[in-house]
Amino acid sequence: MPGPGLVGGAGSWVAGLRGRRAQSGRDPRRRRAAWARRAGLRHCVTCPPRHGWRCSAGRRGCLQRGGGVARAGVRPQGGQQRTAGRVGGGGWRDPRGPGIGRDHRCRSRRAVGSRTGRRPGAGPVGPEAPVSIPLIELRGVGLQVARPVLTRILHPLDLDVKAGSSTVVMGPSGAGKSTLASIIGALQMPSEGSYRFAGEQVVGRSRRALAAFRSLHLGFVFQNSHLIDERSAIANVELGLTDMRTPPHARRERAREVLTLVGLEELQDRRAANLSGGERHRVAIARALAKRPSVVIADEPTAALDQATGQAILDLLARVTDEGATLIVVTHDTRATAMADDVVSIIDGRRA
Repeated sequence: MPGPGLVGGAGSWVAGLRGRRAQSGRDPRRRRAAWARRAGLRHCVTCPPRHGWRCSAGRRGCLQRGGGVARAGVRPQGGQQRTAGRVGGGGWRDPRGPGIGRDHRCRSRRAVGSRTGRRPGAGPVGPEAPVSIPLIELRGVGLQVARPVLTRILHPLDLDVKAGSSTVVMGPSGAGKSTLASIIGALQMPSEGSYRFAGEQVVGRSRRALAAFRSLHLGFVFQNSHLIDERSAIANVELGLTDMRTPPHARRERAREVLTLVGLEELQDRRAANLSGGERHRVAIARALAKRPSVVIADEPTAALDQATGQAILDLLARVTDEGATLIVVTHDTRATAMADDVVSIIDGRRA
């Protein structure tokens, strides 16, 4: 005797199959919706829900599967036709050639940046793109904690950092400069104020969205390097390549490339435990540069080094902008001001 999903022809069979999938949790549509909720994405407002998603920050952009970016809300130019029906329904079809005549698919910001060859965080493109918007824009950003007692750590301040520039945050120990760096690095959210990165709001995102933001846009150089001593230098650098879609041979080639950039190509197979302090810092810088981040944040890079090694590390950091990244250095070493385009002084939690 046929099951309930087979009664009434093919249409009823398909409906029964979908119902059984939904009940068992194997419905691919539900899985995609659950993935989107976890990633902080939602339906695009310019296309039907089945066409894709947009980022929760509100940036919209349709990406043709055949290539090219079309701005959301902009009607297609001459020659394009509205499609209808189940396949490609609601999309725009371009009859000018194969590969273009497919429906637009709204992607997240990461896909738009990667498919167009632009570095993540570069902002919108085209003649309508604002030119004067800074890459990092802080307005009234401050931090106050309530536990164990009510304490003001960072007073509200404003800060603009242009793309491709180098900024040095100076101040004595305990002044709040590392707190400012952690806010810029999305490691800690401010208790007040607004933080925009490439014109998009960062404050208010979920933890998962913040982790994806750091993975895509930021590279960190910590004071203690944070290397895995049991691994080789090149293996530590490969950990900075957060895109798991990169094949192993490409990961190894990129790690070897940045190690050559910092002058450690001959020590790539040496364990991190057998490296000197300066060499460990060089590996940390190479790891931060491996994924080609938009911003590199270095927190006290010369604190535990002698004068000569510290100067060599500062000279190396000064070349970070040549790789297309924006550099932010937090330090109390006055020698760092010689390489900076902008110097920000923090004293007692206030910008001087």
